[in-house]
Amino acid sequence: MGEISNLIANLGFPIACVVGLGAYIYNRDKSMREDIGDFKIPKNVTKCNSMFSGCNNLIIKSLSLEGLKANCNYMFTNCEKITNLDWLNIGDSLISCSNMFSYSGLEYISNLTIDNENVDSMFAYCKKLVSIENLIFNNAKKIVSLFSGCNKLENINGLTIEGEATNAGYLFSGCTSLTNITEMQLPNSLTSIENMFNGAGTGALQIKNLNISNITTSQKKSFYFNQLTSLDLRFDGVIKYNIFTSDFAYKTLLTLNSLISILNALEDRIGNTTLTLNLGPINLNKLNDTQKAIALNKNWTLA
Repeated sequence: MGEISNLIANLGFPIACVVGLGAYIYNRDKSMREDIGDFKIPKNVTKCNSMFSGCNNLIIKSLSLEGLKANCNYMFTNCEKITNLDWLNIGDSLISCSNMFSYSGLEYISNLTIDNENVDSMFAYCKKLVSIENLIFNNAKKIVSLFSGCNKLENINGLTIEGEATNAGYLFSGCTSLTNITEMQLPNSLTSIENMFNGAGTGALQIKNLNISNITTSQKKSFYFNQLTSLDLRFDGVIKYNIFTSDFAYKTLLTLNSLISILNALEDRIGNTTLTLNLGPINLNKLNDTQKAIALNKNWTLA
């Protein structure tokens, strides 16, 4: 057992704080390689912020956070040897997970459920992260920049975010390699998606099951994509505002099925003020009169 493990074992945890424990040891001996076996942090610990921050040789075989009511912000940030989370039992009682794995060496995330209110930037700038599969967030209230800066992230197959989060700003900002999002569920409570896809995407980008039902006004650079060759965008729920502003990059690359999905999702405004959807001449030419009528019959004007 390495030095960090020995300290954890010998502390006895008479106090409720191990903030920066690993970072302190790492900064004292940057050549240290730390292999930690199976251990469980005692439940009386309430602060694990930056516990292993900067331990870029850290390898953990098994860790349970079950029953731990603690702040775990930046707990594993900059831990470059952490490539997956198969070793982690994250439990459902943590207080905060902000930046918990930011700048770490994660390469994939799969079959993980996180029950926490604050997951802001939890996986931000994981520059080796390629895929996400069956990742579930329950009771999330803070999700800003959750995957921001993950510039190698290509595929998301199964992402569910439930809870009362209102702001999804910068959620996928800077995910320049993103090509596919399927089976995605965002909170119905969202009221802001500014910069959500700012600088995201490459090649033929496909995004399914996007729900922005509570968004009522134009959002700055929410769909300001990166370098695309085609865009297949499918909506669930209702679209209540003109999403085609100058901040919607590559809208001319939308597939016909994307345009029909958007028209079908438009809010029925019969009896209310007419709104305009600025498709642009290229997209308008993709639609026949029957398809255009989907919007016109809901009291929308196409331009």
